[in-house]
Amino acid sequence: IFVTPPRGTPTAVVEDVLDLGRSGTRSPVVLQPMRMLRELVAEFDADTPGRIVLEAQDAQATLEFDPQQLRRVIVNLLGNAQRFASGGPGAIRISLRGGPRLRELAVANDGPLVAPTLRTQIFEPFFTTDSRGTGLGLAVTYGIIREHAGQIRVESAVGRGTTFRLEFPAVRKEVNVT
Repeated sequence: IFVTPPRGTPTAVVEDVLDLGRSGTRSPVVLQPMRMLRELVAEFDADTPGRIVLEAQDAQATLEFDPQQLRRVIVNLLGNAQRFASGGPGAIRISLRGGPRLRELAVANDGPLVAPTLRTQIFEPFFTTDSRGTGLGLAVTYGIIREHAGQIRVESAVGRGTTFRLEFPAVRKEVNVT
């Protein structure tokens, strides 16, 4: 189990700033992300059970990624989703597509529209539209995904909310799954 400091604390902000400057400090392994996702859903959904829904085409799907960095990415995306989503059941959705290799992980919320003009800016360091944010979470997330040869896209529509889609490359080698 990896412990991530609560978002917005001085420790978390310092870690975000340090992560922006790090490059190539990853240790990817082939892993099944469902266990980590279930733990994070339980943690983030503790106060409002049922607010977060987790769906997977293949719960055993694997991904080649640094586990600590994957956790950081998901914590950042869930933190943002939690901040902007309604309080209703299923307001936040995590979906996994692909199997046996995970191709996409999406975190969606039913919150307000992200304007088209902001969709590229939100990945820039220190850019934020929220007075409670630091503007580092999505910049760090973007960097981590790119370091793992992945892509991140944001989609947003009135009445449908906002979705962050993480697209992953094929697993490059067969190794033991953790």
